Amino acid sequence: GWEVTTILPDQNGDISAESVLAAVRPDTALVSVMMVNNELGSIYPIADIAKGLKAVNEKTLLHTDAVQGFLKVPFSAKALGADFIAISGHKVGAPKGIGALYIGPRVRNPRPLLPGGGQEMGLRSGTEATAQIAGFAKAVELRWDHLEDKLHHMAEVKAYAVEKLTAIPDLQIIGSGKAPHVLSVSMAGWPSQNVVNDLGSQGICVSAGSACHHGKSSQVVSALGLPKRVAAGVIRLSFGPETTFAEIDACAEALRNHHDHRMPML
Repeated sequence: GWEVTTILPDQNGDISAESVLAAVRPDTALVSVMMVNNELGSIYPIADIAKGLKAVNEKTLLHTDAVQGFLKVPFSAKALGADFIAISGHKVGAPKGIGALYIGPRVRNPRPLLPGGGQEMGLRSGTEATAQIAGFAKAVELRWDHLEDKLHHMAEVKAYAVEKLTAIPDLQIIGSGKAPHVLSVSMAGWPSQNVVNDLGSQGICVSAGSACHHGKSSQVVSALGLPKRVAAGVIRLSFGPETTFAEIDACAEALRNHHDHRMPML
């Protein structure tokens, strides 16, 4: 029964606060914008959107999926200004299946998806996954230690990857993502799944998009309006604190060999 308005990104995958705020109406209940795009590494202006909403419609709540931003693009809940901030453990080394939702002070008496569980103040049914929660907390503690150094290293690795990969014929960077841990590229004419399989056989793990769209064409890539040959060749590289420059060299060599020794199919 709700009417949903969708904001499209520009050709670089960016979304401006102005375009989001322009779509807000007097009856808009919620705005939801991810913090960091998981395929392009684009960082979206959540704090600016939060500030603008106060002037446009102070009753409108703001939700952000910060799964790819948590401990990758530093923020504080107070400075960000969002009413809901969702994070997940598996992106920072915690067990899969555990996450957290920050609920700001403007939200009173939130209704749970699954009612029940008086022992959980009525917010969830069932017993808490204690081991996963503890694992999440420990992973955050470990990642937080010398976090600034880790983010600097990831940014350097990404910059090195851009330098190495753009020297490969037909390869181009997709989007203008500034996050230090995600890089999207394409080799026009070489289908992404073929590239993923070829590199995977050499022990190099890249992806043809996000797990959320496995088996389907990426909505993110489609929204960019890229030429068909380019869009079909998009792959995503991800970096972590443990990623080395030697691994980037190996990936670049594998991509160059794929280009030089495989026939394009598009």
